[in-house]
Amino acid sequence: MKREPLTEDELLQALQSEATAACGFYDTTVYEEQAEAIKYYQGEPFGDEVDGLSQIVLKDVAETVDYMTISVGRLFVAGDRVCEFEAKDESEAKAVDQATAAMHQIFMQDQDGYRILMDWLKAGLIEKYCATKTAMVEEESISTKVYTGTADDLMAAEERGELPDDAEVTQGEDGTFRVKIKTKAQKTRFYDYPLPSEEFRFSARARHEDDADYLAHVCRKTRSELVEMGFDADMVYELSTEDDLLTDQRRAARDDWQHWRDDNVNPSMQEVTLWEEYIKIDADGDGIAERLKVFRVADKILKQEEVDDHPFVIFTPFPRPHRIVGDGLADKTMDIQRIRSVVARQLMNGMYLSNMPRYWVPQESVNENTYNDLLTVIPGSPVRGKGMAPTPLNAGFDAGRSINVMEFWTGERESRTGITRLNQGLDADALNKMLCVETPVPMASGAYKLLADVEDNDWLIGSDGGSVRVVKAHEIHDPERAYRIRFSSGEEIDAGGEHLWTVQTDNDKRYNKFQTVDTDRLFEMMQGRGLVYIPRVQRPLTGAERELPLDPYLLGTWLGDGSLHAPRITTMEAETVAYTEAWAEEYGGLTIDKQQNSGAAKTYYVKGLYPILRGMKMLKRGDADRDAGIVGKHIPEEYFHASYRQRLELLRGLMDTDGCHHSNALCVFVQKGGKLLDDAVRLIESLGGWPSVRPATAAGCYQVTFSLADCPFRLSRKAEHWRPAKANAATQVVKSIERIAIKPMRCLTVDASDGLFCVGRRFTVTHNTASGTAMMQAQGQQFEEYIARNFAECFARLMWKKYRLVKEFGQPFKLKMDGEYQQVDPAMWPDEPDMVIRVGMGTGRKEYRLALRMQLLDIQREGLEIGMVKKEHLFNNAGAIVRDAGLGQPDDYFVNPAKPELDAEGNPVQEEPKPDPEMAKVEAETQLQANKLQGEQAMSAAKMQMMQQEAALKLQLQREEAEAQAQLARDKATFEAQQAEQRFAFEQEMATRQFQQDSMLAQQRADNDAKMKKYREGGSLAE
Repeated sequence: MKREPLTEDELLQALQSEATAACGFYDTTVYEEQAEAIKYYQGEPFGDEVDGLSQIVLKDVAETVDYMTISVGRLFVAGDRVCEFEAKDESEAKAVDQATAAMHQIFMQDQDGYRILMDWLKAGLIEKYCATKTAMVEEESISTKVYTGTADDLMAAEERGELPDDAEVTQGEDGTFRVKIKTKAQKTRFYDYPLPSEEFRFSARARHEDDADYLAHVCRKTRSELVEMGFDADMVYELSTEDDLLTDQRRAARDDWQHWRDDNVNPSMQEVTLWEEYIKIDADGDGIAERLKVFRVADKILKQEEVDDHPFVIFTPFPRPHRIVGDGLADKTMDIQRIRSVVARQLMNGMYLSNMPRYWVPQESVNENTYNDLLTVIPGSPVRGKGMAPTPLNAGFDAGRSINVMEFWTGERESRTGITRLNQGLDADALNKMLCVETPVPMASGAYKLLADVEDNDWLIGSDGGSVRVVKAHEIHDPERAYRIRFSSGEEIDAGGEHLWTVQTDNDKRYNKFQTVDTDRLFEMMQGRGLVYIPRVQRPLTGAERELPLDPYLLGTWLGDGSLHAPRITTMEAETVAYTEAWAEEYGGLTIDKQQNSGAAKTYYVKGLYPILRGMKMLKRGDADRDAGIVGKHIPEEYFHASYRQRLELLRGLMDTDGCHHSNALCVFVQKGGKLLDDAVRLIESLGGWPSVRPATAAGCYQVTFSLADCPFRLSRKAEHWRPAKANAATQVVKSIERIAIKPMRCLTVDASDGLFCVGRRFTVTHNTASGTAMMQAQGQQFEEYIARNFAECFARLMWKKYRLVKEFGQPFKLKMDGEYQQVDPAMWPDEPDMVIRVGMGTGRKEYRLALRMQLLDIQREGLEIGMVKKEHLFNNAGAIVRDAGLGQPDDYFVNPAKPELDAEGNPVQEEPKPDPEMAKVEAETQLQANKLQGEQAMSAAKMQMMQQEAALKLQLQREEAEAQAQLARDKATFEAQQAEQRFAFEQEMATRQFQQDSMLAQQRADNDAKMKKYREGGSLAE
């Protein structure tokens, strides 16, 4: 049997039936709980207050709701694209990108998008849910322009048809005419309205707004507003004003009574209740229910039409399965607010009674002044009476019990909501896992800060060498116990007894697992046998790729084998010469220096190097005045803040000139003492090495031994011997631990999934120093991300509805995109693009995305050099970084390589025609063969040069050996001649002394004989 279309009366009856059912469900299920939640948020009294006692109300609901509103809201207003439309094929890509930018501009800039988001989010957190409505509005604007001119000008304008009939023309005293022209313009606007919960109705059967049989927006409108909406004026002024279903407890809780108008005012300002209803019903009798949009006041239908969709999106923070209404954040804390308020009242009452007790006053102790003195409390004043003194009635007051109960329920609130004092940075005393404030902390920029100077949102180094953000830098205070820990890296760290460390024992290593212990437990573990290990950072990705004054490798080469007084480099390495020549090519290349006094090595003059070295305060000229401020050979500070790759290249330059391979990964750098030695040690540390400096040799040189995760050589003859470390490459050993005196310490809380970050000059890995509430902080982030994802899903559905409206009714307009204004025609957008949500659970936090994109940027730069990455890829990543950071448009900072290059007249530069592929292939093969031949010739020349150098070196050694032997013979002959001379002189001196002694003896003998002859009688004996 054929069904007849619905009559207006039948439609009215169906609407009123659905409205009555929706209001009944509302009145019995939802609105009282919403009104109660609003009162709790506002901290209103509970109704059981007693005069004379404490009436304090703690605002737990307001505290949790406000915190979550700020935490989630910042994700939506911090410049992120909360959701993006995504093309299904390449042909739609440009239009979809325009649509994403246009929709965010329409939402945030063409209306008060910030206030809409905050109202929508906060109402849902308090009242279980909040519906937002999107609509297209036709606005009429009137602009006025005033012109002046003569009568002839006026006639000419009229003849040209430029003078409308309603123009106001007045003549001045000077005879000139003043013309006022009013122009009316119609503009299409797209607005969003968060609806108060009492203004939104839905079917009790609904599980989701998109599946609901009945939805309605009920609001108060003046007769004037209805006429402006296009309804017939005579019909509007006949409508009844008695129907009002909005005067419920929720509006009363919001103090909205003050917004009601008096119906006795001018009829145009009298209010009626307008129902904008969306009902699924078979209106045309075809047996299939259509969705009708109906405007109704009481029992009068003003307008009806068939529509494809409704304009509502409902946000509920904690959805329930199979229900359109879930739970609000207020629901989780209202009972706690009640309990804590009661305990707080008892605490205050106890304090009141302790300070101002009631008294037992014996009748015999009373005189005419006693009661008056007791009731008039004046500190130190006497109480007059007689006999026994009045006795206080209250027992001893124990505030501790109340405080303990308060703390218990505070913890329960934190557990339910995830919003902890740690999240809010309020509980410094609970954060007792600390490190000494004098501990150096490596920053992601390549700089160092003392722990005392670290601030919130600073970026540190995580256990993987990447960046981690400081969530909270807590206050400084003293731990209960303190220890000094020494590591195999040579680092010493002072830590509190409850500071956490992620460690491995020998047994843990067998199963590749870690355990987290505090310093007290680590001290106990170190008293037994076996080793204890902690994770090691092998590649600290500090710094960032940057433009440096001089190529890092070339700087290292000059520091090792360069002249301090000229831009010269002395080397016998063909690879070094080739690298330097390639760099110097744009400055005029290399020239062999005239002064050659280095044996087989040659000295080269490097053109273009002089101004760079002078600018870096390195090159000396030998003049005190001109060399003022020149430091000499050193590593400039900006190189320590460069990327890991650039710092490694600098070290390779140093090692290729002044270093050597020892064994496996162990290498040795040799340098005399001074700033360059200190800088080299710091450079090795910045790359994750543990340099050990040996004492100076007799020649005054120091040996620095170290190993790295990457080869520190570029020269092939050195690099081919290097091997990566195998044993304990990912860990280091805890060497010792001892108790020390208490000293000031501090906690950091970092945003790292494993809770690890680096401290010290050797990147010692330590645990997130948040207290035991770190798990609660992570839970808090989960709550935030969960609510943010739910809100983002709702926002995305709103954007879908808005997208369809703009596509259908929107007019072409200008949009600034990628640094330039583009004409956008919504009608050209694709019908059903995909959508991607960028915030909330399952998407990654903005800080994580920024850190990952920065790391990816370094990898892309290296990939660009070998052809794996194009400039467009770099631009896309850099643009994403700009958008994530909320800094504006990528074109404000970077040049888009995808845009055509323009000539002086603004026309695209024509690209050169691409060569024939076959010809290009032949040319490539020819070039390849030429390069191969050139390479073989270069190799042959290099081998010949090496053989010549080897022969020259052997000849030089033979000459030096012959000279040494000749010198030895000359020295021997000279020594023997000197010995003979010394022997002859000695013998001559001995002979002279013997002669002198014999002469003296002969004289003495003669003298003695003379004396004897003189005194002897009888004459001579000879006679």
